[in-house]
Amino acid sequence: LLVLSLSVLNPRKAASEAPIIGMAILLLSFVPMSNVLFPVGTMIGERLLYIPSAGLLLTVVSLFFSWWRRGAFLLWIACSLGIWRCALRVPEWKNSTSITT
Repeated sequence: LLVLSLSVLNPRKAASEAPIIGMAILLLSFVPMSNVLFPVGTMIGERLLYIPSAGLLLTVVSLFFSWWRRGAFLLWIACSLGIWRCALRVPEWKNSTSITT
């Protein structure tokens, strides 16, 4: 967080360091609770994934802005495919019987 707050003073350097900082936040906050190093005793749920998701979001947003010209079309395609897949799955949520079968 100190590096992020100091990077406000130098925006060009911040743009190149943001993906690295985002991945560091993601990995350093996810590894201790992932039951890889030692058993934690709790399941990974949404309450444990708030900080890692912030690191992932920082990484994705910073990479998107650094690749804006090349990535805009790919982002449009990815969003369109996601919307199409969601529209295909909506009828499955019609009632509780269709969800469980």
